[in-house]
Amino acid sequence: MEGPERVEVWPTEEGRWRWRYVGHVVLLSNMDYLSVEECEHSARTAYPDLPLKHLDGERPSQSGKPSRATRVFHRVYRLLRFGMLCYVLLQLLKRGLRSSRRI
Repeated sequence: MEGPERVEVWPTEEGRWRWRYVGHVVLLSNMDYLSVEECEHSARTAYPDLPLKHLDGERPSQSGKPSRATRVFHRVYRLLRFGMLCYVLLQLLKRGLRSSRRI
């Protein structure tokens, strides 16, 4: 990683715009934008005191790929969330059936 903290802005292959914070970690914006002005506004709102660097013609490296352990963790986490949702729905269904028998 080069230099101090900064915000980088670049065009995507689809013609939209992205930004990311680069410092002791790299944080990618959660959205892409239709125009460079929208993208810059979002980046400056998030990090108003940092310099903005345009990556014209160059794409940032994708070295931030999640590790295998991270991917496994996220799969397990999604399965647990799905299981909890099923459990809650089942409990609500049971409660609804019980209350309909009373009437």
